[in-house]
Amino acid sequence: MKRPPSSYSLKRRKQPKRKRLRVAETIPVVGTAGNVYEVVVLENGKVRCPCKGFRYRSECRHLLDPEVRDASSSRGPTKRPYGEVAALATWLAGAILPCCRKVKIMGSLRRQRPMVKDIDIVFVPGVASTQQVVNLFRTFGRPVHHGDSMGAIVTPAGIAAQLWPVEAEEVWGAAQLHFTGPRDYNISLRIRANRRGWKLSQHGLVERASERLIAGKTEEEVLAALDLPWLPPTLRDDHRRAKVLRVGRRTRLRPPGKGF
Repeated sequence: MKRPPSSYSLKRRKQPKRKRLRVAETIPVVGTAGNVYEVVVLENGKVRCPCKGFRYRSECRHLLDPEVRDASSSRGPTKRPYGEVAALATWLAGAILPCCRKVKIMGSLRRQRPMVKDIDIVFVPGVASTQQVVNLFRTFGRPVHHGDSMGAIVTPAGIAAQLWPVEAEEVWGAAQLHFTGPRDYNISLRIRANRRGWKLSQHGLVERASERLIAGKTEEEVLAALDLPWLPPTLRDDHRRAKVLRVGRRTRLRPPGKGF
């Protein structure tokens, strides 16, 4: 006699399966040692490389090949001018603001990139719960993610938008660092934290051994704990040129201008 399925197994069965991305193109790229790597471009514009650099860091120089970049950009999300996307993001943030304690626009919009492909918004729930805010956000477009704590939609204008919850105001600054980016700036900060026996994420700067929260309320507090100055979001894409990640040094920021 067969046993009836448990509630857990029934719940698992109801979840939709992830769509497997189709390989759109395979491009051979010659490395510095003469090795040939078959770089794969997926249908959504993302790129995969079989070399060790990509396997361990999810990035490598083969992805910078002009043919690979052209193939990736032609299939990825279309980038829009900053002003067009910023206006939509401001409307979305204002629509959920009455339900939240804090709401802020993140990502490339906060860094004021001239061309933007999507919208990232973070919030701390207030009078409404996280699930209620996410459900409200999903009414503004076509939902593409059906999780309990994160909302992802495609707006009628064709612009993708993601809503990310922050569990407490004590880690609001760490969440801002994480969701503002860019990716290589965040990686540099995490490497620095790791060398001190800490770990840094959107959940705060935490001591690895004891799980004690060291900093996280503001960006300045997190960066001060790492002995780094606060860097304006508009300069974070060029953080290596700004030389603010030198070990043991608090470098004075120069205003952007000639030779910067």
